[in-house]
Amino acid sequence: MIDEEMENLSPYQEILNHPDPDRALAGMRIMLEQGDATLRRMALEYGLLSPSPQVRKAALDGYLRSEPILAVSFDGSEIKDGSYEGVIEQYHSGTIDQSRTGYWKLAISGYDEAEKCYQVGGGSGCGLSITENGVFITPTAMNGRATFSDDGQLVGTATMTRIDSPVPFTVKLID
Repeated sequence: MIDEEMENLSPYQEILNHPDPDRALAGMRIMLEQGDATLRRMALEYGLLSPSPQVRKAALDGYLRSEPILAVSFDGSEIKDGSYEGVIEQYHSGTIDQSRTGYWKLAISGYDEAEKCYQVGGGSGCGLSITENGVFITPTAMNGRATFSDDGQLVGTATMTRIDSPVPFTVKLID
């Protein structure tokens, strides 16, 4: 049974590994649009782990168009500001653990063609934009810029409402 499943995935893996980068990119985009979770995951991993900035951006864009809920974690271990806990807990279903790591859930709720950005949480306006200079994440109470890490995550620093120091954050996109 496992061999059968692997054979079924093999043609898709071949498309992603095609020597023509344009063909591989087109294949990745098609796989991201499919309803099959296995194909989407395969394409997302391929794209986010690619050394090509163009492929990484296309993978993120394809993933965001599926309107996922992004898990954002904030490293508050060095933040001395007493407002940190309150800000984390007040917005975006936030929680905080004993090590001062804060967590938000950001629901991507559509793409605004005119503004070239994604909406977050059903609100209007830009909450996430992908540009040549990085991924800008700007929901209520946060203004952050992230770049892709080598393991396919978004990592960056944000200014946040009522917090005096910049706060490092990570958006986990793949396991």
